[in-house]
Amino acid sequence: MYRWAQTYFIINCHQCVQTLVDSGADLTSINLSDHNPLLEAIARGNREVILAILGSDRWKEAVRSVKMTSSGVKETPVKQLIKRFPDLAKESVFA
Repeated sequence: MYRWAQTYFIINCHQCVQTLVDSGADLTSINLSDHNPLLEAIARGNREVILAILGSDRWKEAVRSVKMTSSGVKETPVKQLIKRFPDLAKESVFA
């Protein structure tokens, strides 16, 4: 399995991400910011990478991640997706 911990450069290349996802990359692993690949793409504002992950057969793996913020609030990929990209959330997760 591929690890995402140090791959910030890959998150900007949706074709690279698509290849990783198709090859069975772990969509639940987290990086040093406690982000899984989907949360990292959302945080960086990369719509193409978000669509590559959510368009895969394994998209549910990526949306299950939960992170606690320093103020004790649960942060999830779905919550962040709705907040930052409501259009993508509507067409991808809630379609």
